[in-house]
Amino acid sequence: MPAAIEGYASAASVAPGDALDFHVRTTADSRAFTRLVLRRGVVDTPVSDAAPAEGFVPGDQDDAALAVDGCNWPAAAGARIVVPAAWTSGYYVARLRAAGGTAEIPFFVRAADPGAGSNVLVKMSDATAQAYTAWGGRSFYSTPFSPRVSFDRPYDDLALFERYQLPFLRWCETMGTPLELCSSLDVVARPKLLGAYRLVISLGHDEYWSLEMRDAFEAFIASGGNVLFMSANTCYWQVRFDLANGARTMTCYKETEAGHPARDPLRDDPRRVTVRWYEPPVNRPETALTGVSYRYGAGWWNDPIVPAKRYRGYTVRAADHWMLVGTDLGNGDEFGSGTSVDDAILGYETDATGDGTPKNFITVASADLRDWGPGGQAGAATLGTYRRNGLVCTTGTVNWAGGLPADGSPTVVATIAQNLLDALTADPPAPLPVPGAAFAAWHDGVPEGWTLDGAGTVAAAPDAEASANELRFTNATPIDLDARRGETWLGAPGLTCAAGARYAVGAWVRSASRGATVRLQTTDTWTDFASAEHRGDGRWQYLYATGT
Repeated sequence: MPAAIEGYASAASVAPGDALDFHVRTTADSRAFTRLVLRRGVVDTPVSDAAPAEGFVPGDQDDAALAVDGCNWPAAAGARIVVPAAWTSGYYVARLRAAGGTAEIPFFVRAADPGAGSNVLVKMSDATAQAYTAWGGRSFYSTPFSPRVSFDRPYDDLALFERYQLPFLRWCETMGTPLELCSSLDVVARPKLLGAYRLVISLGHDEYWSLEMRDAFEAFIASGGNVLFMSANTCYWQVRFDLANGARTMTCYKETEAGHPARDPLRDDPRRVTVRWYEPPVNRPETALTGVSYRYGAGWWNDPIVPAKRYRGYTVRAADHWMLVGTDLGNGDEFGSGTSVDDAILGYETDATGDGTPKNFITVASADLRDWGPGGQAGAATLGTYRRNGLVCTTGTVNWAGGLPADGSPTVVATIAQNLLDALTADPPAPLPVPGAAFAAWHDGVPEGWTLDGAGTVAAAPDAEASANELRFTNATPIDLDARRGETWLGAPGLTCAAGARYAVGAWVRSASRGATVRLQTTDTWTDFASAEHRGDGRWQYLYATGT
């Protein structure tokens, strides 16, 4: 029997000025309802009046089909919101109240001017929340299994937001740390968004990633951006999003009804096959991005028989590391243990180092969790960091936020979190000055000192998604290079580089075929000492290459 009232938002995220509809199905007795919007925080703050609205009362519907293809319910009369300028970026919930019951619909508000109010972007783990949502009896975990689910359906559980992400948002609010939020879909639809920030945070349980998400994060790190994976089981399964013509579906051929791996029918692009990232034909282990993987991590999903096993913490391995400044911890000391699944930071899933972890990765703390099996996944957990132009840090656990007290108390976990935020939001060192490389002066539509050949075009003024922060962090004006019409070369043959110095080149590039590159090369032997290749799908992609 359908719920008395249930619904979904027309978008995962909105910015001030955007319209947001709520698509609400009700029973006849609950057709009249009120809609109240709250901003979740230390105190849930109402930001709208309890507006009267009217839902949709359908005939019989096949919810299983709707879960896969989208409910396509009409927008509820009277429930539309045009996001006011006063609404700051954050996690919001629309609370619907009818005679027969209540429903809550989550959504995120992005910043009107990305990066203007904070240099920290939190990418919420809504793709994973959708993968686990079993509304209509279909999810990536249901029986029968569905390889596709729609965002145009109600959530059946907000626990992945409320339990593993909201505590971090509340702690930052208490500490006076401004944040800006986005959806996983924003990274796909707005590939330049990350460039507006100094630090991007992956939060909570962040399992399901698309190729566009992975490429965007790796380009951001390569261009000097910092990433904090305050998450685990991160970037474990590849998914494909279909966002064309208003669709909002996510595909992952994860398993069959018999529990065996399903076979993705995609054949024309092996890079997008929905397998675990480290598996063929993708062969891009997540360790190369995050430094760690659930492949080597642990999981405990049931109440513990022996609480001491489940509620343990990390053991320090590098007491002199900057992450631990102010903690008074020594090597061999343990921190982050608790008395329940809520405040013990390790769990319910963890990530650890393994094959593909960068050679310069530093393990700051670790946990041996091999006794988490049977009954869970035996493995380990790793807190650590590596640098690849930008700095990448990982807490190696879904529930790090469980150790952050809402009152701002200076616990060890909170001190480490503050050290991470301080280090990862600090201004980077100034780049080497290279004459003509800042694209600051133009002549006849081309940067001075540069030549343009071929069929493509170059433009100085970036679109609204490319932030002024890119200028702040690189001392260069961002450029857009469109090579979809054919081979295009933008070169600076007069530049002279010093032997032994490290240089970098980057641009937003559009190309309709694979093989387009940005590169640094010698002009005597035409040998590349750094290059980066476009994926060739006709969309904007930030290409960044660095070398010595």
